[in-house]
Amino acid sequence: MPNPPTSTTVNLTEVREKSRIAREIVSYLDDALPSMAELWRRIYAALADTLMLIVEINRLNAANRLLRDDCANLLAAARATLGAADEGTDPDPLYYVRDEVNAQQQRHRDGA
Repeated sequence: MPNPPTSTTVNLTEVREKSRIAREIVSYLDDALPSMAELWRRIYAALADTLMLIVEINRLNAANRLLRDDCANLLAAARATLGAADEGTDPDPLYYVRDEVNAQQQRHRDGA
């Protein structure tokens, strides 16, 4: 595939585990120091945001993979069209591009 995706430098599993540990610590501190309950609530809310960010990163990574696949497939179809046009033997060299565009439209309609 042209332009292979770069690997993520953040280990989301590790981030999730660190967040879990931090939430446990905050829970313990909340029990030990109830006079600071408002502070612990704020910290806990910030840690909960970490989990939502992990979910969003995973969603965006999946969407990015689909877009990269679409682009790679369109590029392959364009190359096939150009090759067929250069050979001059194919009565409809644009078939490859039209077919891929239709396939992508169908995938997106189906929610894939």
